[in-house]
Amino acid sequence: MERAWVDDGPSGRIQIYEKTTHDIHHVVTQRHLILGGCTIAVVASLIGLCAGYFAHTEHSSCVRGRSVALFAVYDENPQVKEKILKLVDQDHFSHNIEVFNKQPYDDQAIVDVIRSEWRKSKLEEIMREPFTNPVAQQGDQPNTVQIIYANGTQSETRLEMSKEQYAFVAFTINRTIQGNLTYASKLDRRDFHYLLKENVGNGTILLARYGVVPLREQITHAYTLGAIGVLLYMDPLDYATDYNEHALPRVCAPHLGQQHDIIAHEHEFALDDYPNLASHVDFFDLPIQIISGNFARKLLAELDTEAKLKTDAAPVPARMRGGFQNVSYASGSSTSFTIRLTTHNKVTAENLTNVVGVIRGRVEPDRYVIVGAGRDPWSPSSLGGMAILQGLVHVFSQLVSDSWRPRRSIVFVSFAAEHMNSAGLNHLLRSRMNMLRGRAVAYIDVTNPVLGTSSILATGSPLLSQALYNASSLVMSANSNSMDPKGAPSLYSEWLQNFPQQKPMKSAADIFKAAQDATRLVGTAGAVEDFLLEPNNFGPNGTRGLFNNYLHSAVLAHQPTIRLLDHTDGFSPFLTQAGIPVIQ
Repeated sequence: MERAWVDDGPSGRIQIYEKTTHDIHHVVTQRHLILGGCTIAVVASLIGLCAGYFAHTEHSSCVRGRSVALFAVYDENPQVKEKILKLVDQDHFSHNIEVFNKQPYDDQAIVDVIRSEWRKSKLEEIMREPFTNPVAQQGDQPNTVQIIYANGTQSETRLEMSKEQYAFVAFTINRTIQGNLTYASKLDRRDFHYLLKENVGNGTILLARYGVVPLREQITHAYTLGAIGVLLYMDPLDYATDYNEHALPRVCAPHLGQQHDIIAHEHEFALDDYPNLASHVDFFDLPIQIISGNFARKLLAELDTEAKLKTDAAPVPARMRGGFQNVSYASGSSTSFTIRLTTHNKVTAENLTNVVGVIRGRVEPDRYVIVGAGRDPWSPSSLGGMAILQGLVHVFSQLVSDSWRPRRSIVFVSFAAEHMNSAGLNHLLRSRMNMLRGRAVAYIDVTNPVLGTSSILATGSPLLSQALYNASSLVMSANSNSMDPKGAPSLYSEWLQNFPQQKPMKSAADIFKAAQDATRLVGTAGAVEDFLLEPNNFGPNGTRGLFNNYLHSAVLAHQPTIRLLDHTDGFSPFLTQAGIPVIQ
């Protein structure tokens, strides 16, 4: 049988959010498992819609003929959606987390487990795609941050990396710097203009809150201010759930405009798979270091103590203050102490492996719906994504064993080195660009599935917005207070409740009137309000039709917010480089 997933050659962008960006992978609770199950259900429904088997409308008015592909006009199987939702199992999700959590922090060991699990699921094609890539590691000596007081005394904090956490920002430049300390809050555009107006920051080391603003934006502002270095910490105001004052931020390392937070510089080697690193990354001559919230509180307390001795000292504006108790978040730079930062990071060439599994499509096997999750042997934050990916493999392999098959091929990919420039994802794109541009239908990213507890919040391409809405409306919510119009708790209604987006009714009315003038498919309703009251007003053949479906969606006054795709997102190269619609 011809392979569905072929090599490159010539050929004709759901995660669950609270209103925070806190990564809470360190503590897996029962509620997180439930939310993980909900995520699997939403993504599974979304894959089914994208794969096309039950995505088309009914064709009862069509006469099937030999000149038309049979599966292009066969009616959908309504049982498939119910089967998908029934096959989603919270216990299986929990089992997947346990399986991956037991593995040593070794990429090859994780690859072996993934391949073994996929063989059990009887995927039709399972492939290893090895490659070599730069990987940042802690140097031979630990990074250090010292407080040096005016009287000469010092307080030193040694930042060493364990297998459970990084203690450095990957690919940051190595250097020893010493300078006064300035609190910079989130270091977003407004904070940048405030610091610029106050004429502080130049020649100092900035202390910034991590996780609210993309690191690339923060470092760009720091560089423009003339700072000589940056310290990053997690502030309790930004991480209200499971805040750990001793934890270090999980700073990842992407480039090419991805938001896995890297400031890269030219390395002293080139690799076959990575020939021109320096030409692809931005160079900022700034050492960057992460510190714990506990250490950041100590630094802020030192600034407060100094500010009390100044007659003209004042705290920063209220919007720039963080969540530490008994800390005033003083403005200005330190004068009674300086900070000395020394970094000893290194970059080595590592052998990495992507794992690809395929469920072959029945009608269009050479068209792909790609579902991917990054993993990283240096980080436990990848466990949720790997568990979700394995759960999806289990669900769809079960459907295949029950004689179901998607219209298009479903490709599952476990990407290597997620926290190292999304290395596996970029390798896949580089090695199969022509094939992906011509054959991929959509990419669905499940790398970080659970980041909070309140609601889902999706990022995606406009082409897939309606598919997201449809998939989320099929899944029941874990929160009983999120009810749809029929009184059922759905993820769609929860999403709409937490992140509503209002559209101007004048625009909706204009769309409705133009549609009435152009066609009779809408019906004879005289006002847009009447049409909205009858969302299931089907036509004479029992179907509403794609046009009416679109129209009803277009004139809704409120819809859930889909976060606009940012070119700094780690999975954005699927859209920006290959033109493939993306959902996360």
